[in-house]
Amino acid sequence: CIETGAVFPATVKGAFAQVFSEKERKERGDALGHVLAVNDYEPGAEYIYYWGSGWSKYGFEKAEDWTNYLKDYAEKVRNPLVVTVQK
Repeated sequence: CIETGAVFPATVKGAFAQVFSEKERKERGDALGHVLAVNDYEPGAEYIYYWGSGWSKYGFEKAEDWTNYLKDYAEKVRNPLVVTVQK
């Protein structure tokens, strides 16, 4: 099982699947489609996101393991550790 995912520091407006037609699948090596995230963007502004993948032969035996990893990672991205050094 191969999993992919994306984490956004800011909340996205929505996400949806774009499923390929049979013709597109053949042209794209049997890929099923895309998942698209929708959000506002100001041209020239910085837009940050993180993506990654995992598979069942290393660290993510079930799809649920990957989902939990992404949730945990998103929590850390949205709430970074802040360290203050005092003299």
